[in-house]
Amino acid sequence: TLATDVARDAAKRTAILPASLPAAEPARGRAFVTAFGRRAFRRALTSAEVDAFSALYAGGPQLLGATDSLAAGVEIVVRAMLQSPDFVYRVEVPSTVSDGKAWLSDYELASRLSYTLWNTMPSDQLLDAAGAGELGADMAYHLEACRHILQHLGLVRAQRRHGAAALRTTVGVWRGMHDL
Repeated sequence: TLATDVARDAAKRTAILPASLPAAEPARGRAFVTAFGRRAFRRALTSAEVDAFSALYAGGPQLLGATDSLAAGVEIVVRAMLQSPDFVYRVEVPSTVSDGKAWLSDYELASRLSYTLWNTMPSDQLLDAAGAGELGADMAYHLEACRHILQHLGLVRAQRRHGAAALRTTVGVWRGMHDL
């Protein structure tokens, strides 16, 4: 499985581990669960989710019959998270409702922005902005959208052989900006 391949290959595993991974357990497991969960679920995990996935991580060696606790913990958590509805679906639960309008959280705005412009999960930078509560204000959200579009335009110039198709996509995005 993908989880097995990533967990057992040191180079691939390093790519999904947080940069400042503690050496000792259980802090190492919690740090991995928190960082990987944020990327997989496109939002910060609740404390209950961190506790549940950390317990799963800790039980990885026993569940998989492995001796490498890091690899086993990573494998079992990646398996579980990639099967979770929070990974498979982009769940939007309004954070507040006022005047008959449902307002999305900053993480939900980040996901909408990223999938609209890039057709992929939010970057760490965009998730950081969401976590800091910077996307809730209309101006900040529009500035992030502009930053992503400008970044995309730079990629269009850098990818000459795909330039025409990428430009058509960019123009389509610009025409639909009022729908964001």
